[in-house]
Amino acid sequence: MVQGIVCGPVQVQIEGFRPIFTEVLFVVEMEPVDKKYEPFIGYIVLEQSQAAVDIVGHRLIHVKRLDLK
Repeated sequence: MVQGIVCGPVQVQIEGFRPIFTEVLFVVEMEPVDKKYEPFIGYIVLEQSQAAVDIVGHRLIHVKRLDLK
């Protein structure tokens, strides 16, 4: 189990995608690298931003429609 603090609503914007409002989780045990924390982006934030992972090209791509199944 990992302990963390949930904060929100916050505005999140992935470069090149529209901004969204969501919640963020700060993991207590995480240590900053060069005084910066590395963000982990989950699938909900990606879907809300209309972004998808291109596994072959190792990049994010814009999607116009979402599969709501």
